[in-house]
Amino acid sequence: MNRLLASLALCAAAGAASAAPQLAMPGENFHGDEVPARDGESWFALVVAGGKAHLQSTRLRVEAVNDPIMDGPDDRTGRSVAAAGIEARVFLRGIAALKSGEIPVAVAEPTALSATEPLAVRLGDATLRLVPHCADSGDESGGLACTVGLNDGTSEQTLFTTYGARENGVVQFGDVPPTVLFAGDLDRDGRLDLIIDTTDHYNLSRPTLFLSGAAKTGEQVAETAQQQISGC
Repeated sequence: MNRLLASLALCAAAGAASAAPQLAMPGENFHGDEVPARDGESWFALVVAGGKAHLQSTRLRVEAVNDPIMDGPDDRTGRSVAAAGIEARVFLRGIAALKSGEIPVAVAEPTALSATEPLAVRLGDATLRLVPHCADSGDESGGLACTVGLNDGTSEQTLFTTYGARENGVVQFGDVPPTVLFAGDLDRDGRLDLIIDTTDHYNLSRPTLFLSGAAKTGEQVAETAQQQISGC
């Protein structure tokens, strides 16, 4: 009986671990440790075309490939991620509220954020703004410490921090600007969800899911899943 209970506990723990929200970008030549998905797993594909978007349940095809940065000619430690016949913006899993079908869209195409101007994002009757704030960092580098907040007109929630610089007197984000990959209502609760590449370096991509359904009291969204991808 004790062995049975222990086995059930281990299975429950494994199920809980696998149920954690995850995000995976499609593409080729990822480093092997950057891909959370396994071949044949069931994920939701976010498909965006013509200003519309839908979620579609699919089986992922994760293949071992040569990593041109890390591998020798005969090695295959890299990974490619795709779904047959689907051009996905991103793959998601472990989020109970997600269902197949069309979803409301606020930002359909990838949109780089400005370090000086808010980005208005409209979903239904609500307009929210992604607001940058940059100020002198106070260290010897002379750089800028920046945050990006989500403002609903009455309150503002800081989503992430990054850095910036002045180029010919113009405030800009660091190596590359953070980019909104998608904005809409992924979990169909009538509130805005965001997928933002929160990168702060030219050699790093950090797609991050901010989900309204996971928000706590006083929050509009919560950081729910993230993937770290480096070029080399």
